[in-house]
Amino acid sequence: MSRFGVGAVFFDLDGTLLNSLPGIESSIAAACEACGVRMIHSDVRAIVGPPIRLILSNVTGIEDAGKLDDLERAFRLEYDSVGWVKTPVYPDAGRVLQELGSAAVPLFVVSNKPHHIAVRILQHQGIMHHFQNVVTRDSRNPPYSGKVDMLQEILDTERYAGFCCAMVGDTIEDALAAESLGLRFIYMAHGYGSLSNEQLSRVNTAESLPEILELLEKTGDR
Repeated sequence: MSRFGVGAVFFDLDGTLLNSLPGIESSIAAACEACGVRMIHSDVRAIVGPPIRLILSNVTGIEDAGKLDDLERAFRLEYDSVGWVKTPVYPDAGRVLQELGSAAVPLFVVSNKPHHIAVRILQHQGIMHHFQNVVTRDSRNPPYSGKVDMLQEILDTERYAGFCCAMVGDTIEDALAAESLGLRFIYMAHGYGSLSNEQLSRVNTAESLPEILELLEKTGDR
C-alpha cells in the first residue's frame, strides 16, 4: 500500500472532479425551450448528480414518459454537441491525480454520466490517462442499477478489498454506496450534493481536491 494508505481510489465526476453545472444548466434550458416546456425549478445546482432523466423530471415537474423522452432527446442533442465543452475540471485536479498515480495508487471513475461523454470530457481536459477504467451506468448491457453495482464489479474484477479503498464524491448516493461496501468516503464540499450532520460526522470532508491528498496521507501515517 502506498504512502496514502489506500489500495485504490474511485472518483465521481459531476461536482467532484468536474464543474458540470454550466454545461448541464445551459443544455437543460435549451431542451426546455426546444420542447416548449417551462422550468419550475431554476436552481439546477441543487439537483445535479442523478441520471439526466430524473434531473429533467425534477426541473420541469414532468412525469409523463413520452414527454420525458422528448426532453431527454433534446438535452442529449444540445449537450453532446456543445454543452459538454462547458465542463471544466476543478482547480488542481490534474496535479492531485498525478500525485496519486505517481504513488502507484490505481484510480477509477464511477459516474452516472453516459460513458462516451465522460470519456470525451476527460480526454478534452487532459486527465483521462490517469484512470485505469471509467465505469458508468451504460458501461454494460443491461445497465448498472447504480453506484453500488458499479463499485462492486470493480472490486470483484480487480480483487480489491473494500476497506482498503476510498470513494471520493459529493452526493448521498456516493456516500451510501461507499458505506454499503465498506469503502472509506471523502465528501467533496465544493460539489452539488449535501449530507446530513449525522452523515458528515462519519466521513472526512475536503473543501478542495488537494485536501484529498492530506486526508489519505494521514491514513497512511497510521
